[in-house]
Amino acid sequence: MHTVKENLARCLATENLIVEHRDVETAQFNVETRVLTLPVWRTNHMIQDLLIAHEVGHALYTPNDFGFLGEIPMQFVNVVEDIRVEKLMKRRYGGLGKTFYRGYQMLNDEDFFAIADRELEELNLADRINLQYKIGNYEDIPFADDEKVFLTEADALETFEDCLALAKKLYEWCKQEQEKQRQEVVQPPQQNSETEGKPQDQKTEEEAEEETEGQSEDQKPEAQDEGEDAPKMGNPDRDEPKVETASALDEALENLIDPSSSYREYDYLELPGTVDANIIVDNQDCHAVIEEYYEDKDISHYLEMFDNFMTSTKKEVNYMVKEFEMKKSADAYARASVSRTGVLDTAKLHTYKYNEDLFKRVTIVNDGKSHGLVFNIDWSGSMHSSLLATVKQLITLITFCRKVNIAYDVYIFTDHYVRSDYYVRFDAENPNNKHGQLCVDSFNMVNILSSRTNNRVHQKQIKNLFVTTCTLVMGYIGCPHEFSLGGTPLNEAMVMMNNIIPEFKARNKVDKVHCITLTDGEGAPMCYQKEVKHYTQEGMTFIRRRASTHCYLRDRKTGKNYEFGVSYNQTPTFLNQLKDRFPECEFMNIRLLSSGEWGRYKRIMLDPADWFKADTDWKKLKTFITTTAGWSIQYIMSANNMDDNAEFDVHDSATKSQIRSALRKTLKSKATNKKVLTSFIDRIS
Repeated sequence: MHTVKENLARCLATENLIVEHRDVETAQFNVETRVLTLPVWRTNHMIQDLLIAHEVGHALYTPNDFGFLGEIPMQFVNVVEDIRVEKLMKRRYGGLGKTFYRGYQMLNDEDFFAIADRELEELNLADRINLQYKIGNYEDIPFADDEKVFLTEADALETFEDCLALAKKLYEWCKQEQEKQRQEVVQPPQQNSETEGKPQDQKTEEEAEEETEGQSEDQKPEAQDEGEDAPKMGNPDRDEPKVETASALDEALENLIDPSSSYREYDYLELPGTVDANIIVDNQDCHAVIEEYYEDKDISHYLEMFDNFMTSTKKEVNYMVKEFEMKKSADAYARASVSRTGVLDTAKLHTYKYNEDLFKRVTIVNDGKSHGLVFNIDWSGSMHSSLLATVKQLITLITFCRKVNIAYDVYIFTDHYVRSDYYVRFDAENPNNKHGQLCVDSFNMVNILSSRTNNRVHQKQIKNLFVTTCTLVMGYIGCPHEFSLGGTPLNEAMVMMNNIIPEFKARNKVDKVHCITLTDGEGAPMCYQKEVKHYTQEGMTFIRRRASTHCYLRDRKTGKNYEFGVSYNQTPTFLNQLKDRFPECEFMNIRLLSSGEWGRYKRIMLDPADWFKADTDWKKLKTFITTTAGWSIQYIMSANNMDDNAEFDVHDSATKSQIRSALRKTLKSKATNKKVLTSFIDRIS
């Protein structure tokens, strides 16, 4: 429901307004910050549409000018400005006339203006003009002949200056009329003598002064306290004319607020505009850490493992290169067009009797889009058992990228790289704190590999990554503490894509970026800064709070809000925001499932209608390809089978059953890899 009304407001305003749902009394628009604030209403959709259209009218036509304050009361300006903006909105959008008509009809039927028990003649001119332009279709609003000139001027309103001029004139009229009524009320009746009609015990003013003259202050009678019934004719507020129908409408609209939402106001979370430079660890810096750690350690065994792996992966890389070149050629052919050159083809001249096309042709291939890849690798503790297989797959994909000249960057997302910062207590007094700001501290994006490096540096860096992973998984000599496994800051990594993708596109001059994330689970809920009243001291302070279902992610660049789902799976919220900001990019996921996790994943991520097909694919190949969970495409793979690149290798004395089993295992492994790799090539070619 919120999304529908937000989109309506944006469409009417023809701009990406920031729309917020808050615990407020009525809809309101800030013409300076361009924020439209909507309550959570419990009323008819037509009334909601009327209120939204009305506030958008202010967004479009009301300037941020309050110079009239002190000269004209705001209520009078509002009455006249409402007439102007609603007229301009109906002129701009012809269909809104019906919305305003039906909406005000419902407000009148439910007596939102509190006139059911009132004589309309008793209302001042401002009230009657307010009613005329809101519910004049359903009520006969009386006007004297000399008052109808105001209606003529209201009909002619075009500019805000016209509005101020009429509001001032209307205010002065109502003030004069109120003064006339006040004088009629307080004027005493005419008397024939000084004592006629006066009670015997009532003294004249002069007699009272003579009686109290010479008395001390204690002896003088106490002044009567002003209670509810005490006269207040001297009260300035009493002397100011009011627009009672406007106040009644505001009060009635307050009762439309959904009480179920008032217990906790929505929080709108902001993406960080700039992030700490230390969050992204430079490519050269992280490899300096690795090389320093292994400088005096024997890693010959792991280097031998690396060489064997690079030899075994050549077939897979060559298969990907072949598939990529075929897809690229087919794509180029599809984009090719043939045009005549206007030059005679001498080889066709002999066919002039039956062939009208004797001109040479040229084939033009329109430029295709250039692609780049950004990889994000989960470096969490749960990845321990499948980390080496994941890194092997990554190196295979990176080797392929270098062979076909695709730009790439590889990031490890971890909350353990800078250990000293991991346990830092949130600083509530930090001057950089901002209400609603997402917290992206205490984690790092480690740029472990990059296409910017030359071949010599590249070989050294993939070797460093392979050795670090082996020692981390297998133990023995350990690994640098910066590369220890920690939590899963997946959501923080997705937030950082808002900064990384534009920089990557500009640096590599690519049109389309494929963001590929390799992970084995959901990320932890993100936190944000919230300004609250200090629980012991006066004033406000900041706390850190977890995002939950009462929060919206707000992207000021697109003007869209995104509701958070359950806390254990917030990633789709950030993916939807990324896809709207970068519609030319794809966000792919290689999701690893450990033994027994398929059932849980299926229930949480997939539609029940897809379960049967998913179970069939999973049982057959231990892989499943889907487009759910917010990703452009998601490859579900068994973590146990990630490193199962089985070759057909049996002993000479093997039995028929052993040979059959080995063959099935080999074919299944190759079929799984080819299915995933072929789909991957289709996306990036």
